[in-house]
Amino acid sequence: SEPMKVCLPDGACLDGVSVELSQSGMSAMIRGALAPGDVVRLQPVSGVDTAAVVRHKLGLLYGFEFLELAVEQAGKIAERCRKCEPWRSNARAV
Repeated sequence: SEPMKVCLPDGACLDGVSVELSQSGMSAMIRGALAPGDVVRLQPVSGVDTAAVVRHKLGLLYGFEFLELAVEQAGKIAERCRKCEPWRSNARAV
């Protein structure tokens, strides 16, 4: 979890905190109103601003899909993911 901002096309920025990160997107808790389909800029994602589209919303939790990632940025995210312990569910298979 890291502090971040979500910037809208009109220049307004919303404060938030990252929750999960993958090579294709991320989730974050954001204070403000976004809708699925909104295109925003996330600041920072591995040190760089990144364009993303809102894919889902659950309360203040938003899911974003990256629209563009520099090769170096994708490499930094992949390295961070390799260093993290895999998420394990306590749910039983049905």
